[in-house]
Amino acid sequence: MNVLVTGTSSGIGRATALHLAANGVQVFAACRRDSDGAELRQAGGERIVPVLLDVTHDDQIERAVKHIDQATAGAGLDGLVNNAGIGQSGPVELTSPESLKRIFDINLFGQLADIALAGEHAHLVALCTQHAGPTRAHPRAIAGDHRLAGGK
Repeated sequence: MNVLVTGTSSGIGRATALHLAANGVQVFAACRRDSDGAELRQAGGERIVPVLLDVTHDDQIERAVKHIDQATAGAGLDGLVNNAGIGQSGPVELTSPESLKRIFDINLFGQLADIALAGEHAHLVALCTQHAGPTRAHPRAIAGDHRLAGGK
């Protein structure tokens, strides 16, 4: 089984990648820095394949598609854990247009780009954070096995 996990530099994404790899899954671990990928590979072993991927850069998305296609001999992905994302607290009316654009680029358009990267036969698992107040956030996985359009 081949699964792409985004946002693997820390937190839920890192833990998910390590857990999947420990259970025999080939994990394509998307991170924005080579050093994060190397550290994750060292921690998780040969089932972790680091993929340099910033979801806001089309050239990195294209390279990731080619890398995964080559590494899987054209089989592609069986699953996607769409974990990468950012947050910002405070009133939206006080948020700069630049900040809002960055949030949407990563949390909306980046997520959509990851889905396209995964292909039509991959299962999709979305992760999000539920805000629990001004200083803390609790991760909450959205449970389920959501087939992408066109999958069986």
